[in-house]
Amino acid sequence: RLSFRPSRSRPAPASSSSTMGVVRNAFVVFVGIAIVAFQRVWGTYGKLPDRSPVLEAAQQAYCKPENFTSREFLLEHGFMLFKGFVPPEDRQAMKDFVHSVPLPTRYLCGASDTQPRECMMWEEHMLERFPTTMRKLYAEFSAWNASGIMDSLRLARWGDMRAKGSEFIAINGWPWPWSMLKGSWEYVMGTTMFGIPRAISQFKSWLTLVFHLPVHSGFHDWHTDGPSHDGGRYHKLFVMVDKDTRNGTMRPYTNLMLISRKLHEKHLLGMYHNSQTMGEWRKMLYTYVGTIQHYHELDALACTVECDPGDAIFFMEDVWHRTQDMKTDRFSLILDIQ
Repeated sequence: RLSFRPSRSRPAPASSSSTMGVVRNAFVVFVGIAIVAFQRVWGTYGKLPDRSPVLEAAQQAYCKPENFTSREFLLEHGFMLFKGFVPPEDRQAMKDFVHSVPLPTRYLCGASDTQPRECMMWEEHMLERFPTTMRKLYAEFSAWNASGIMDSLRLARWGDMRAKGSEFIAINGWPWPWSMLKGSWEYVMGTTMFGIPRAISQFKSWLTLVFHLPVHSGFHDWHTDGPSHDGGRYHKLFVMVDKDTRNGTMRPYTNLMLISRKLHEKHLLGMYHNSQTMGEWRKMLYTYVGTIQHYHELDALACTVECDPGDAIFFMEDVWHRTQDMKTDRFSLILDIQ
């Protein structure tokens, strides 16, 4: 019969300490071997396919600046660049609106979870303040409708496309040494780890308002703006309003990175095919581990579209995109299209 009553203490054998040392060392060795084995298995069977030669070749083929401005490119890949889309008078009106938002509230423009209403505009306001830009946008939509692009991409399945609203987005590039306080954690998008990023962003928003410093730069990692469960959210028109290029030296920075819908679909199919090679265990690994790498290894698939002030990019709701970096100050306007 088992007894759980403590027995009287007895002197430990002289060799007990050495025995425990052997067990401890054996356990450490076992854990080390298990970690190495897992790394080898993951490295052999778990490599995500976005580094494959086929995808890299496709990325190099379609990521050419001369391609971005064609409607054929929009049909195939889901986004399109408009050079000089916003005339000087409308861009000045956008800048005036941005600068009318008082500091430090202006620093929070574009911070999704703490978005100030002062940074937002609705369609009637944009028609009044930026009339030429809005006429050009709706004329472009009419041309897409006449050429069949609307039907091919199902852009107007909810009716005629309109700019429902907009928000200004601030990127605050800190000079050295303050730039040392920023890093890859600035790009965290959404509640990815038990809500911690959102808690961090709200704390940074509070610091911004209290100390009048651009501590919070918003969320700018890989994400899409839809589709949602009810059939879709918003397509986007991104307008580069103002950018501190520092005499042209910063032009290649703080742009938008976008991934072809077609290439991303191939990437996902490759991931799914790869996940079947180890059965249910493999699927579980991709569910809890693979998706993390999926979000953080998309740069190899992306095009970096350089934008000058006045340029605009239209992209569909399911196009993966992110901010390239935060190396310089920038204000942009993003219109919600539906």
